[in-house]
Amino acid sequence: MDLLNQRGRSDMDAQTATLGIVSDVNGGSLSLPSHQEKADGRASVSSNSAILECLADTFCSDGFIFERIRRQGDFGIYRKYKCESFEVIRVRRLKAHSFKGKEYPTTEVYPRSEEWGQNGFTYRTLAEANRKFTSLIKESEVR
Repeated sequence: MDLLNQRGRSDMDAQTATLGIVSDVNGGSLSLPSHQEKADGRASVSSNSAILECLADTFCSDGFIFERIRRQGDFGIYRKYKCESFEVIRVRRLKAHSFKGKEYPTTEVYPRSEEWGQNGFTYRTLAEANRKFTSLIKESEVR
């Protein structure tokens, strides 16, 4: 069953992000006592004075729907619907900053196109994506 039929709607931008434990900016784990969904499907997480805007479990970008299959630390596998592929990513974090008088929290982001081959990889099968995911986890543990 494809994601659109399973969800019963095509507007995935407002999809709720399901959150549990994520890595904080310093690499430790951060318990998530509260979160608020935003219109773009991201969730803001507050813990004491730190705020981390997490990459959503499901989101739309450039006409594609992405659904998280697996996440461990800063690495994830997303299924890309429409062209049916799997993307293995290293989640990046943009530091909190202000722009034109507005404050933005630390935010998790998907790799940019220019980073593909270094922080993002595309595979046709989930088995191939899982192999790359596992190798990235092992490489990060060595460092």
